[in-house]
Amino acid sequence: MNKLIILIPFLAVFLFNCDGKKTDKASEVETLDEEVPEEEVVDVMEEKGDELEEVLIDNEYIKVIKVNLKSGEELPWHKGKDRVIHPLNDFKIKIKSLADDEEAVEKLFQKNVPNWYQDEVHSVKNTGNITAKYLIVMRKQKSFPEGKMYEVSELKSADGLNVVSLFDNASVRVSRVKLEAGKETSVHKGIYRLTYPLTDYSVVYDKENQTEETRNIFKGVAHWHLPSSHSIRNVSNKGVADFLVFEFKI
Repeated sequence: MNKLIILIPFLAVFLFNCDGKKTDKASEVETLDEEVPEEEVVDVMEEKGDELEEVLIDNEYIKVIKVNLKSGEELPWHKGKDRVIHPLNDFKIKIKSLADDEEAVEKLFQKNVPNWYQDEVHSVKNTGNITAKYLIVMRKQKSFPEGKMYEVSELKSADGLNVVSLFDNASVRVSRVKLEAGKETSVHKGIYRLTYPLTDYSVVYDKENQTEETRNIFKGVAHWHLPSSHSIRNVSNKGVADFLVFEFKI
């Protein structure tokens, strides 16, 4: 008996409605183009579970998934929404989009070089000899509250930080940020953002010049941040604090 289920972006689509609440899976199935029968859409999460992907953050605004696609593993036709794909290592995969008349395209993804993909039906196969490890970062449809968001991020202008811009479009900006041990940033404004640590470190987080909080940060544990004016000081004995920042503009 055929199962009708849906795959989360790049692996599947949202299982959430526009107000951010969970809905019944069967009611959320989207109609695909006639070339791809709906019964061919497979939920890889059900088949392989945590071996393939891990949900890092799932709130009313964003969903973040870490993917491990083994060498030779193939994802059949599925629907993917607008998203950032952020490689955590170098790997090679073959992508076939339903919108293209051409054959599948083999692409080499480079570590920490983000890629932007729009809403599409596609299939994927890992054609390399190593596991493809990457983040899927999706912005849900729910709007940020009015009046609770700074117009401009001050991340790049904050003293003490080494900020390298990796990707920037109308929806999201991705940066790699480093703060040396013992160094402290100036007070700066941050917008709605996701941080993903690339190293372990400890920082003192000072919000609105009112409260100081020591935070132990671990590699690979993502964090969601609301808009705030803040400073951070690296108090780690493990060296540089190295992390990714995904800033959401809309």
